[in-house]
Amino acid sequence: MKTNSIILCIIISLLSLKTSQMFQFPVYNFNNLKELKLDVVRWKIDQIDDKLYCLLEKRQKLVKETTPYKDGVRDPLREVAILARLQKKGNELDQNFVKQIWVNIFMESCKIQSAEISSQEDPSDQ
Repeated sequence: MKTNSIILCIIISLLSLKTSQMFQFPVYNFNNLKELKLDVVRWKIDQIDDKLYCLLEKRQKLVKETTPYKDGVRDPLREVAILARLQKKGNELDQNFVKQIWVNIFMESCKIQSAEISSQEDPSDQ
């Protein structure tokens, strides 16, 4: 019974409106719409950045785990293999851009592993 009275109120309200009021289309400020779209795209980029950050954290933890199993810090053959594998993924990204990113990742990985080796060799840490 309560639902019927709500529907009746809505119908009476609609009937009391003038036809011109019922069919007015909203007026958009296209500058604000453009800014809104920009904000949405930037939000999506931020989400991707957050995921990249988390993935880099996970990668660094795994780099630390590999240290005891390696003879040295750098493995140039592995670095070349990684770059070659990534370059085969597609042409959407500039290859120099990809190489720059991974060279930085490799350098940071070497720092992490060097620090890990130093901490294992330092008797004051034990």
